[in-house]
Amino acid sequence: MKLYTAIWSDRHSDTTAHVFSNYKEAAKFAKMTAEKYCKYPEDFKEKVYENNTLGWAYSVTYSCEGDSIHVVETTLDKDIVKGE
Repeated sequence: MKLYTAIWSDRHSDTTAHVFSNYKEAAKFAKMTAEKYCKYPEDFKEKVYENNTLGWAYSVTYSCEGDSIHVVETTLDKDIVKGE
């Protein structure tokens, strides 16, 4: 099962992770949250990653100091070794 984790890094608070079962909801959360906290339109930058082998799916930065939300695709239980 694929999971999409939105990792929110803001210099004014602790980094948090928000888990979603589909990409569209995770990206929507990231974009809407970034738009809410963005003070200057020129600081809003988003990027969609296609075919990224590291799992990066979407990224949005909303301040000149790097406040951002990154959506990473992972697979639930993919690294569990049975029998150990």
